[in-house]
Amino acid sequence: MISMNSQSFNNGNKLTHSANFLYSVAKFLWLV
Repeated sequence: MISMNSQSFNNGNKLTHSANFLYSVAKFLWLV
């Protein structure tokens, strides 16, 4: 589901957005 290759690191903004999204999902699942 999650693949962190050199392509992801080339897209810093996309990587940051994905990290924030995963953090939000993890926090939501933690509360539930």
